[in-house]
Amino acid sequence: MKRGIVWILLVVSTAAFSQTVIEKQVPFDGSGKVLVISRALRDQLKLFPEVKNFASARLLQSDATFVLEITLTNGDHQRSTLTADERDNLRRQVELQLAATPSAGLNQKGRGLFLISQLPIAMGWYSTALNSVFGWSDANVIVSTYLLGTAGFFFVPLLMTRNLPMTEAQAVMSVDYGYYGALNSFAITTLFGMGSILSSDPYPDWTGRARAGILLATSIGGQFGGYQLGRHYSLGQARYASLLTDCGMVDGLLLGNFVQTLHDDGTEGHSKLNAALTLIGSGAGGYLGYRLTRQQSWTEGQAIVTGLGSIFGPLVANGAFWTLVPTRVGSWIPADHFLNYGSFLALAGNAAGTWYAQRLVRETPITNSAAFIATGTTIGGGLFGAGIGYLIATGMESDPGAFRWMTGFATAGFAGGFVLGTKLAKDVTQSSQYQGSLRFNLDLASIAAGAMTYATSRRFSAPRLITLSF
Repeated sequence: MKRGIVWILLVVSTAAFSQTVIEKQVPFDGSGKVLVISRALRDQLKLFPEVKNFASARLLQSDATFVLEITLTNGDHQRSTLTADERDNLRRQVELQLAATPSAGLNQKGRGLFLISQLPIAMGWYSTALNSVFGWSDANVIVSTYLLGTAGFFFVPLLMTRNLPMTEAQAVMSVDYGYYGALNSFAITTLFGMGSILSSDPYPDWTGRARAGILLATSIGGQFGGYQLGRHYSLGQARYASLLTDCGMVDGLLLGNFVQTLHDDGTEGHSKLNAALTLIGSGAGGYLGYRLTRQQSWTEGQAIVTGLGSIFGPLVANGAFWTLVPTRVGSWIPADHFLNYGSFLALAGNAAGTWYAQRLVRETPITNSAAFIATGTTIGGGLFGAGIGYLIATGMESDPGAFRWMTGFATAGFAGGFVLGTKLAKDVTQSSQYQGSLRFNLDLASIAAGAMTYATSRRFSAPRLITLSF
C-alpha cells in the first residue's frame, strides 16, 4: 500500500514538474544590446504607441514560445504571446529604429564628464605640444594655434562620441590614460636623450619637435586605450585602478629623488634615473590596480578613502619623523639633502597609507557620502591638532621646539582624524538607521501653554524647540 502511494506521488510530481514553464529573458535585437525597453527608449524608438501608462517592456522565451511582458506605471503587467514570426517582426522593427537612431540604447552617462575633461588636457598639454610640433616662431601664430587647437580638441571628441557608448568608467580611464601616455612617453624619450620640447632650451630643434610629436601621439593613444579598457570596469574600479597607477608613478619619482643622495653622477644621470623609476612605478601600480580590481568590485567611496590614505600618509610620515627625531640627528643631515630624505619618507608614507587605507575599507562598500565624511574628519583632525600645537607653542617663538610642538600635534590630528573618519564612514555605510540630521521643532501649543502658565503663576516652562537625532 505504501509503495503504491509513493509511486502515485512520484507520477504526480513528475507530471507537475513537466508542466512548469521556465522563462528566460532574451534581447529585443540581434546584437543583444537591448534587453529592456524603458519609457525613454520606447519614445526614441517609437514602439508600442498604443500602450498607455507604459513603464518598461521585456521579451521572455520558454522553449519556442515568446512572451512580450509590458509593465505599466501602476505596476500591472500585460503579457502577450508571440509566435516566432511575430517575434522576428518585432526584432526587425527594433533594429530598424536603432539604425535610424544610432544613439538610442547607448550608455552615454559619462560622455559629459569625458568632454569637459578634454578642456584641461587640451589647454595644459595638447595645444602646447601642437605648437612645439610645428615649431612656430611668430607669436600671433602661436596664440592662434593654441586657441584653435584647444577648441578642436574639444569639438572633435564631441563629434566622435555622438554614437558611441561612454560609461563613467570609460570617461575616467580615457582621460587618465591620456595623461599617463604623455608622462610615460616623456620618461621614455628622456631615457633616449631626446631634446626638450621648449624651443628656448639649447637642444637641436628637430629632436624637440619630434619629442613633442611622440608625446602628443602617445597621449591621444592612451585615451583610446583607456576608453577600451574602461568597458570592463565599474566607476569605482576605474577610480581605484587609476589611483594605484598614480601612486606607483609618484613613488617611482620619489625613489629617484632619494637615490640621488646616494649616488651623484650629474644632472643627466639623475633625469634618466628618475625617468626609469617613474616608468617602473607606473607599470607596477597599473598592474597592481588591474589585479585588485579583477579580484573584487570597488566602489567610488572606497577609492576616495584609499586616495585619502595615499595623500596623508606622506604628511604623517614626514611630520612624525621631524617631530620625534632628536635635534642632533637632524643636524647630521646636509641642508641640501633635506628634500631628498623627505622624498624617502613620503615614499614610505604613501605606500603605508595606501595599504592601510585599502585594508580598512576592503570589506565595506563605502558610499561617496561616507567617504566625504572621512575626508572632512581627517582634515578637521589635522587642523584641530595644529591649533592645539600652536597654542602650546605661542610662548616659544624663539625656541626651536615650537615647530616640533605644532608639527607633532598636527601629525597626530591627521592620523587620529583619518582613523576616526574611516570608522565613521564604515559605520555610516553599514547602518541603515543613520539619520545625522538636526531637527528644529517649533511647538506653538507648548509656547502658548508656557505663556499661560507664566501669566497665572509667574513660573516659566520652556518648550522643547530643538531635537538632535543621529
